[in-house]
Amino acid sequence: MTTITARPRFAAAYLTLAGIAVLAASAAYASPEFLPPGMRVCQQIKDDAERLACYDRELAAHTVAPEKTFGLSGEKTRETQHIKTAVEAPSVGAKVAVIAHRPHGELVFTLDNGQVWQQLLAGESRIEVGNTVTVKPGAMGSFFLYSPYGLATRVKRVQ
Repeated sequence: MTTITARPRFAAAYLTLAGIAVLAASAAYASPEFLPPGMRVCQQIKDDAERLACYDRELAAHTVAPEKTFGLSGEKTRETQHIKTAVEAPSVGAKVAVIAHRPHGELVFTLDNGQVWQQLLAGESRIEVGNTVTVKPGAMGSFFLYSPYGLATRVKRVQ
């Protein structure tokens, strides 16, 4: 009968290589070229209070109100605005400025705050131009646009 035994030296080699990979990856992300230029300047300041004040200024310059990025995926936020929100807004309320129709009957709502939301499935909607609507997050990254009458339709933000 043949017995298969583990070779400890190979296991140790794999663990060592994994550790080196983790250290290399963390060093790459800590290097200054991945920081915005203003943050690189802050990194060079020796005085703790001045360095903190510099980071605070830079963070404020790269942060916007949550309403500006509400409903955008993280990828879309980074791609279009190169910013991150300070906190996630619980909902956004606005008036409907324009309603357009897609080829398969879905509605596209342009709000007075500049956001554009598209209905995912064509359906009955009692929303009219001038109505105040509220967009709230749902489960698993979905969003619902609520009419003044409390009826909801599933939407996605397109702009």
